[in-house]
Amino acid sequence: MLRNLKKHWRSWFAVFLGISVILLIVWFSDSFQQCINKSYKESSDYESKKGIAQIISTLGWAKTCAGQFLIDDGEAITAFFTLVVGLFTGALWLSTNKLWRSAEMQIETNRQIAADQMQQTRVSNAQAIRAANAAVKSTEHLNRIERAYLFLAMEVTSGIFIFDPTLPDTVSHIEFGFKNHGKTPATIDELHVDG
Repeated sequence: MLRNLKKHWRSWFAVFLGISVILLIVWFSDSFQQCINKSYKESSDYESKKGIAQIISTLGWAKTCAGQFLIDDGEAITAFFTLVVGLFTGALWLSTNKLWRSAEMQIETNRQIAADQMQQTRVSNAQAIRAANAAVKSTEHLNRIERAYLFLAMEVTSGIFIFDPTLPDTVSHIEFGFKNHGKTPATIDELHVDG
């Protein structure tokens, strides 16, 4: 509660000031003062009271005389509070108008932020697509670079004979060495020789 009072002290002060002004208007009005004087003079124990007793007896009459004030000055009170309601309505309109403009500015800011984020997302997506394409090209190039490259290194032995299919023991025999200049192992599945 104290935190609320500290935070909104201006509002509480305005309410206190407003109530004080209303009480002063009532207290110093002619109808209220006439009622107080009349009640004071008509009381059976018309002795001069002093101190707190005078305040308490005045408060008892004040309750009765406040009703008399409301009856006598009802139109003025209605006009006054109509003016107060009009002022509060104007203040409420100003506050609502400021709130409306603030909300519109917030909406516009959110739209700009959303547009910026969408543009950044598009750029990010384009970069991701470029990176994916580069990865595909790199993979294709890697297959070419990392594959096995076999070259004939040297002839180890050769036993070439004239091949005569009519002779059963005629066989040609050649052995070769290969050097792999690639980075992956090679397997020779087939060898074709033109002769």
